[in-house]
Parts: sequence; C-alpha cells; structure tokens
Amino acid sequence: MGEMSAGAPGSDVDLRLSLLVDVSGSVNDTEYALMMTGFASAFENSAVHAAIGRGDIGAIAVNMVQFASLTQEVIDWTLVDDAVSANALAAILRSTPNAGLDAPGPSTGIGNGIGASAATFPGSPFSSDRNIIDVSGDGVTSVGTPAATARDNALAGGITTINGIVISDDDGEILAHYEDEVIGGANAFATSAATFEDFEQEILRKILAEITGRRLGSFPIPAVIRQAHLMLVRNGYQDINSRLFRLRAGERGPGPETLPGEVYRAPLSDKGGKGGMAKGGQELLGPPTTTWKRWEVFGSVGYFTSEVDEQAIVPGQVFVPGFDVDAINGTVGIEYDVNRNWSLGAAVVGSDGEADIDGGSDIDIQDLGLAVYASYFRADAFNAMGAPADFWADLLYGYNSGEYDTKRVTVGGLANGSTDTSSHLVEFNAGLNISNGSVIHGPYAGLAFMDGEVDAFTETGPGAVSYPEVDIESTVSTLGYQVSFPMETARGKVVPQVRAAWEHEFEDGPVTVAGLALGEPDEDVAVFGAGLLWQFHPDAYAVLDYEGRFGDISESHGVVLRVGAVF
Repeated sequence: MGEMSAGAPGSDVDLRLSLLVDVSGSVNDTEYALMMTGFASAFENSAVHAAIGRGDIGAIAVNMVQFASLTQEVIDWTLVDDAVSANALAAILRSTPNAGLDAPGPSTGIGNGIGASAATFPGSPFSSDRNIIDVSGDGVTSVGTPAATARDNALAGGITTINGIVISDDDGEILAHYEDEVIGGANAFATSAATFEDFEQEILRKILAEITGRRLGSFPIPAVIRQAHLMLVRNGYQDINSRLFRLRAGERGPGPETLPGEVYRAPLSDKGGKGGMAKGGQELLGPPTTTWKRWEVFGSVGYFTSEVDEQAIVPGQVFVPGFDVDAINGTVGIEYDVNRNWSLGAAVVGSDGEADIDGGSDIDIQDLGLAVYASYFRADAFNAMGAPADFWADLLYGYNSGEYDTKRVTVGGLANGSTDTSSHLVEFNAGLNISNGSVIHGPYAGLAFMDGEVDAFTETGPGAVSYPEVDIESTVSTLGYQVSFPMETARGKVVPQVRAAWEHEFEDGPVTVAGLALGEPDEDVAVFGAGLLWQFHPDAYAVLDYEGRFGDISESHGVVLRVGAVF
C-alpha cells in the first residue's frame, strides 16, 4: 500500500466518507480556499493517519461532492490507507477548484447535495459497513429537495450517518437547522466553526470523530501524561509546603526579641523544664540553652488519588477519556536558619503511581524532583483586626523529571511506549498569622508558574503510533484563609488547622497534540485542607495533613504524614 489507488470492485474499507461541500453564492473565493485548506490539513495530520491505521482494516475511502443549486462530484472515490495516500489526497483537495455551481437567486440546495452524495455510494469501488456523508455549509436550505426529505431517503438507502459542520457565528439558527433537518443516523452530530478561519481546527476534530466512531483514540495519551505530571508535581510540593504548617500555626519562633543563647527552634513548652519570658513579654520556646538549633531535617510519605472526567470534544464522540491517578509520594529535606528571619531549604520529592484510562489503557509513572526554597518570617510584623500578626513568605524552585510507560489498548492488542517528562516550577506564597487568644488565623496567597514538556515518542506493537512533543504550561494563583487552634496537652502541643482556598488557572486553553485540541484543564478549583501538628518532643514533631481539590473536570485528594527534627 502507499500509492493512490482506485481499488478493486468490492474492496473492503473501514469507512466510506463523502465530503459534501457548500459552494453557493454566500461562499466567496477566500472562504472556499479556507475550506479546502482545512480538509487538506486534516488529511495531512498525523492524528488522522493514526486513526485510519487503527481501524480493523486500516483503510478508508473518500470522495467529495460540491453543491449549490446544482451538484457535482469533484473527487472520485479514493483509497486512503496510510500517510502517503492521505497526503496525496490532501494535495488533490488543495488543488480542487470551485465547480461554479452557483446560480442567480437562492442557491443553497442542501437536500440536492445529500441526494447527489448518496447516489455516489452504489457505484463506489469500495464497500463498508459504515457510510457517512459529511455536510459543510454556511446557510440553510433555500432551494431544491427539502434537506429532511433527502436525509430520510439517504438513510433508508443504506447511508449509516449524516453529520454536519456549520460555518457561522449567528445565534445558532443555522446549527439548529442542521440538527433538525440535515443530520441523522447512528451517532449523528452537528458542530460549528465561528468563522472560515476556524474551520480547519473543527473539521480535523470532525473527521477524526467520523474515522474512529466511539473507539478510544490514541492521541489522548500525551494529554493524560501532561495532566498527570502537573497534578503529581503540585501534590509533591504539598509535602514541602506542609513545613509551612508550623509558620501558619505560629510555631516558628519567639521573633526578633529573642535573647542571645536562647533556643530558636523548640516547642512552646517542654515536659521537663519551665518556660520563661523573653523581652516584650513573649513566651520562650523552651529553657535557655547555649545552643541555637539552626538545622531541621524532615521527611514525609503520602498518598495521592485523582479522578478526571471524560471530555467529549465533539458531541457524541469521545476523544479525551476519563482517567484515574493513584500514587505514593515521599519527601526528604533539610532546612537551615540563616538568622531569626531567614531560612534556606532543599528537598528531594518522588512519586510512584499509575494512571488508569477508561477503556483499559494505563500508564506507569515514576517522577522525581529537586526543590530549593527560601523562607522569610517576621513576628508581630503588623497589627491586623486589632491583634498582632506575623508575616511569612516563601519562594520555591523545583525541577522535576518523570518516566511514563504507556500500555494502550488497540484493535490488535497492546501498543507499548515510554516517554520522559521534565518541568520547572517557580512558586511564591505569603500570608499572615493573626493571634486572637487561643486562635491563630490569617489569609494566604500564592502564584505558581510551571513550564515543561512531554517528550516525543513512538510506540511498539499492534497499532503503534508516533507522538509529537507536548508542552506543559501552567500559571496558577491561590487565595485562601487558614485557622489554627494551638492546644497544650500532657503529651505535647497539638495544633489542629483548617483552610480553604480558591485556585485559578490562567493557562486555560485546550491541551493540543499535533494541532488537535484534547480537553481543557479546570479553570477554577476549590481547595479544602485540614491537618494536625503534634509537637511530641522538644526537638521533634509530626504533621498529618489532608488536601482536597474540586473542579468541574477533576477531583483529587492527598494525604501526607510528615515528621521533622531540629538539631
């Protein structure tokens, strides 16, 4: 295969697709050229090549009929069975002229066009169980056979499905006409492009839907990898940011009035000695000592799970399946107090998990990151709500790389692949701790930037596909509020905390793979968290923290157990 072929009579293909194109007076030369460019670009796209190859037979047949008041078949039935033949068809489409079927007066004969397109199927040199007419136009029926009559006759005569694409930015009148009078049959749908310039992207989606039917396509795989990497990186740094729990709970230190030689890191009270008072009436964090404990080591282990809903890019057709991610993650880090206000830290973050994709495909995930950060804290920096307020701010940089091994279900079995991801994250967070008696509360805000990529890769096995590189971009803002309740107990200090936040994703456009839009991220996410800090030893603590994230498309939950010690 590979050469353009008329095929032998009775040849079997997965699909016979008749492209029915409006060339009435409302379509000028520029608009006609944009439509032909859209069709050609679709057949040049590797996603279409992959979709054809995944069919039971691995071949489709395509023709084109133009209509106005009259009709004409301008491209005969043509076999498309690989990239070479698809690109050859694209070249024919680009050079196919307008047949000049327009006439004075009303000339949009959609019904005439459907009848003419249906009449080409019996004489086709190919046969298929799936026979689709794909109608493209910018107006409603104004002449000739009523569209609904022609549709019903075509479906009764063996056409499986009639779909439509409307080029219009009106109030939906033309799309409604297509939905009511033009489309019909199994899984029929109508879609729209606002302008002729938008036609190229929309017709690509539409042709992919018609080639694949409701079968799971391959190109969601890079989109799933991209989203899984984003989620795991953000969740992984939750481990590091849980260190800030002590700041938000007012556990950082006695502030700028600390006397020389007193403990900088220690609990508000200890089981074996008396606390004291620093200048300004602040309670010391333990008995005086000649050692200033500047170092902290910490480690954590956590579990993360997320569920992402299926996204139907074309009504009735699934291109982005739903998927679940489950991962175990861990962190090991160290932090150093430069002085009373500044600390520096570094940590290694790792995740090991799996993404299960609806339809049986899955991805094994291993992700590793290195983070460095700087933290600033100033006690009693402001008066807020009539009470003293501490100020804290943190700047974090993280580099992550991951290995993603894919197993995709195809008609012939499993196609296997492996790719790498890499990303850079810069995150800034700041907030206040306002002390009102036994309650410490305050607002916090943050901004996080991520940039990276999913490397290009090629699968092996039946139905193997080559995937292009996919960009990873994210800009997320956070606005939240936390409330903590420090309590002294016989077994040490206990600090429950609750928090709520709103996150907004500024990079809210669709994820694109080879020019094909494959789903959009959640633009707005509600975040709820709760945790418990236990200072069980003067120099050691533990934190159990939960965070849930809830968007229109995804929902995730993360639990982290963190322990730390100072020395």
